[in-house]
Amino acid sequence: VIHLAPEMAVEKIRFMLSAQVDNGGGLPLVKFTHNPGHEDTPDDASYVQETGHPAYRADDALWLFPTVYKYVSETGNVAFIDEVIPFANKDEGTVYEHLKRAIDFSMNHLGKHGMPAGLYADWNDCLRLGADGESTFVALQFYYAMTILKEFAAYKKDDEYITYLDESQEKLGKIIQELCWNEDRFIRGFTGDGQVIGKRDDLEANMWLNPQSWAVISGFASDEQADKALEMVYESFPRLKERRNQSAGTLSGGEQQMLAMGRALMSKPKLLMLDEPSMGLAPILVEQIFEIILKLNQTGTTILLVEQNA
Repeated sequence: VIHLAPEMAVEKIRFMLSAQVDNGGGLPLVKFTHNPGHEDTPDDASYVQETGHPAYRADDALWLFPTVYKYVSETGNVAFIDEVIPFANKDEGTVYEHLKRAIDFSMNHLGKHGMPAGLYADWNDCLRLGADGESTFVALQFYYAMTILKEFAAYKKDDEYITYLDESQEKLGKIIQELCWNEDRFIRGFTGDGQVIGKRDDLEANMWLNPQSWAVISGFASDEQADKALEMVYESFPRLKERRNQSAGTLSGGEQQMLAMGRALMSKPKLLMLDEPSMGLAPILVEQIFEIILKLNQTGTTILLVEQNA
C-alpha cells in the first residue's frame, strides 16, 4: 500500500515519530493539538489529567520498526533514516536515533524473566499483565525490532551497535524459547506475580492469536513451531490449509466464513457468537458450515447462533 501513496505515508510516519518521547517510549494518546517538541508525557501529571492515560504502554514505540522498514523497503528511500525529526517533549534526532531510543526504552523496562515489561498494557488494552508483568507478544515485537534495526545499522556501518543487537537478540530469543513455547503454542505472557497466561492446559483463554502470529512475523518461530500453532485451526477447517498461501480477499464466500471462524477459534473461546453464517453461501457450503458448527459445539464450545436459514 505504501508505494501507492509514498508521500502521504511518510507524512504519517513522521507524525508518529514525533509522538515518541525522548526516553524512547511512545505517547499512549496523541492529541489533536499535537505540538512536537512541546508535549507533556505520561511522566507529567498534566498529561495524565488531560488524557486519562497514566503510564506508557509496552508496544507503542515498537510499531515504528515494521512501519519504517516497510516504507524504506517499498520506496527505496534509505536516506529517510537520516532525516531529523523532533521528539514529542523535547530534543530531536534522526529516524535512526528514534529507533535506537525505542530499543533503549524496552531494554530499560524488562520484567524479572528478561522480557519487556507489561507496563500499563500492550496491544490488548483489556489484558492487564501489570507493570511488572511480561508480554510474549511484545517480546516477539522487540525481537523483530532488533532484526530490522540491524539492517539499518549495517547501512550506517554501526558495527559496534550491531554486535550489541546480536547479543541482546540472542539472549531474548533463548528466554522466549525456554519460557514461552508451550508444546504447540506460545503463551500470552506472565502477570506481575508470576501467573502464566495462555498455557495449553488452561481451561479457557489457552490460545492467543498475537503471540502465534508475531512468532511467525518476527521470524522467531521455527517452521515446526509455526505449523503447530496453526494446526488447531486447520484441524477444524481443512479447506483453509489447502488455501493457506492464498490472499484472504480471493477466497470464496464459504472459505472466508471459515477463515473468520478460524481466527475466532485461535483464542479458544468459551462462547462463539455467529450472526447468519450461511448468508450468501451456496447450499453445499451452508451444509459444510453447519457441520463444522455442530462439531465445535460437540467439543465443548457454546454456540450462540442467529440464523434465518432454519
